[in-house]
Amino acid sequence: MSLLPDQSGLSAEPIHAIQSLVLAALYFQSVDMRVAAFHHIGQAMRICLVEGIHRHMPEHIVGADHSRRCNTVFWVVYILDREFGALMGVPHSLPDEDITVKLPSQLDGSIDAMNMALHVQLSGLTARIFTTVYGSGGGSDGSLIPNTQSILRDLARLSQDLTDFFRTHFQGSVSRASRMAQRLMISYHHCVVLTTRPLVMCALQMHVENADAQTPETIPLTPPVRSLLQSCVDSAQTELRMMRALADEDLLDSFLPFQLEAAFSSAFVLYLLRVISPSLLQDDAWCNNIQHVLDKMITDGSLVAPLRKVELSQLEHVMAALTPEKCKPPPSVSGDSRSMPADLDCSLSDDILNNPFWDIFVTDGVTGLLPQELMELADRLDVDFLPDSH
Repeated sequence: MSLLPDQSGLSAEPIHAIQSLVLAALYFQSVDMRVAAFHHIGQAMRICLVEGIHRHMPEHIVGADHSRRCNTVFWVVYILDREFGALMGVPHSLPDEDITVKLPSQLDGSIDAMNMALHVQLSGLTARIFTTVYGSGGGSDGSLIPNTQSILRDLARLSQDLTDFFRTHFQGSVSRASRMAQRLMISYHHCVVLTTRPLVMCALQMHVENADAQTPETIPLTPPVRSLLQSCVDSAQTELRMMRALADEDLLDSFLPFQLEAAFSSAFVLYLLRVISPSLLQDDAWCNNIQHVLDKMITDGSLVAPLRKVELSQLEHVMAALTPEKCKPPPSVSGDSRSMPADLDCSLSDDILNNPFWDIFVTDGVTGLLPQELMELADRLDVDFLPDSH
């Protein structure tokens, strides 16, 4: 922080002030100072509004370089504002309809511009998930199911956009070596986990109410809800497998907060579902993956990963009390196990696994459910599964 310029001297240089605030916000978020991070990115967004950077700046008026610079700066602020606001559970202050600045992909057909545009869509979707499905933007009584349906349709459309992007720029497959593609897919699967997590919590409530039952699956699940929970499991496991691959290649973003948050959220729902409905999980390879990822982040100097590891250990201990003895899963094992789940929609052959450039999965496997299947689930989702209290 001492390397950043003094904010009081940047009033005459609004772009520099915004960039400095963004760096400060990112640092605070990385050391788990979420309130400070939210304040700083909020201040950066307000400078954008004052300077009109949220509006399109025509090149023939302000110059090509300044127009492009303002475009890039605004979308970086937008992405972080949406992400940090979602982590705080607060609604965003700038509605999307008030933004007229063009997406990077509308100015430039390069792969970097398209990558940025997809991250803009993902961060916007993350914000909508928290303001609708989680009700942080208003009352949520009775609105969980319709809001979930709406987000599922958005996910289906975004899944198609990602698939088209990968097919165009990655020759139909996503290489292990492509951090750009890995980050996009991790962010997408994180959205799937966030969307379905309220259903997991509803299932947990029902499981707690039936804690005396002695069967592996103690609660009834309608087919659409079971499919959604399975999609949650698949996306969570995919995130952890991908981050395990990044860790093995020493490519994890260990200091930055995004992959740690995705890993923690994925492990959180998997620990719950392993107790609530064990049949949804084919094996416990994800336990090794989360341990490996967290240990790698801790080794790399992450200040937050040790806390997240302790929190997951406490969660596992709490959930053990809700599990019948004969149904208890084996304990988590830390170490360098490289086992992979065997039952995957886009499973990897031995030949591919032995290849140093093996693919994580083909682009048709961006999500466990195809776009049309997500659309069908949204249409079929009903409220019979849910407890009376939302």
